[in-house]
Amino acid sequence: MNFTNVELVDGNYGAWAGSGMKRAANWYTSNTYGLGTTATADLNDDYYVIWNEWPIVAGDDMDTYSTDDTSGVTALANIGIDNLYFATADGATTSNSLDCAIVRKSDRKAVRIVVDSVDTADYTSAIADNATFTAIDPKDGPWSPEIGRLINMGYI
Repeated sequence: MNFTNVELVDGNYGAWAGSGMKRAANWYTSNTYGLGTTATADLNDDYYVIWNEWPIVAGDDMDTYSTDDTSGVTALANIGIDNLYFATADGATTSNSLDCAIVRKSDRKAVRIVVDSVDTADYTSAIADNATFTAIDPKDGPWSPEIGRLINMGYI
């Protein structure tokens, strides 16, 4: 299972020390959508996100926040995540879908999240009901530029 994007807006990789998941609309891309594991924009460096597709949300106000209780999503609970928190712009989803994986740094266990919708709520406050969550078997990856870097350096 391949993911092509791991580089954050600041040029660092989410898997690196000092980086990780953050509920900030411009943390991952400049496409005004962010997801995290904390109710604030504090960094959670226990996890990072890799992605193939990222939604674009229109609007100027980047302070639209929401949360969704994902404790009933077994795949996320198995890597220690009970809630997802979101920051978006204040407009409608204009393009793309969400195809990402949340990876726990300590053991590289990961969960793939796929949403294909034009409704912004499906990416935020209703994600537990509208996304497909799949635990990624370690033999299937997740493969990303970061994993390739670790293999080349002899860490894996």
